[in-house]
Amino acid sequence: MYATALIVSALMALFLGGDLRKVLSLDIKGFPWVLASFTLPLAAPYALRAGLDPDAAAAALTLITYGMLLYGLSANLRLPGIPLVGLGALANFAVSLANSFRMPVSLEWLEPSIRVQEAARLAGSITHVELNAYTRLSFLADVIPWRFFGSTSMVSAGDILIALGVGYLVFRASEPRCFR
Repeated sequence: MYATALIVSALMALFLGGDLRKVLSLDIKGFPWVLASFTLPLAAPYALRAGLDPDAAAAALTLITYGMLLYGLSANLRLPGIPLVGLGALANFAVSLANSFRMPVSLEWLEPSIRVQEAARLAGSITHVELNAYTRLSFLADVIPWRFFGSTSMVSAGDILIALGVGYLVFRASEPRCFR
């Protein structure tokens, strides 16, 4: 979904006379914090292999990841779209906190064969959990089906806000004619 937002915003900017090279000259502060927040969850499987308690690992990973992300974003609130990205991140953080530091995922809209695979993956995940009757703030969970090239995945309202914010940042930073 994020790639779609980037491509659409870049194409719109180009169509309206924007210069995508200007995106590269953005003065983004704290970028290493934001980058680290996206790479740290990749270590989740290693935490389980190392024998760490899954609940403690989920709590630590969620708190550290969102802490780094929100810290990095807070330094860039002046940039167009970043407040929207921050709001989306806060929504995802809130639903994760409310559900034992894991993002709930609905399997309802997935094809049956994928649903079985996804349920098995979620059962062993320290970052996500299957949505159920006890899920808190379920409206903020991954409950929105997103179809891309025939494959369906689930996204959250926070994910959509993040994608819109990043897309708007790329669009505005390219300075299309309508914003000069």
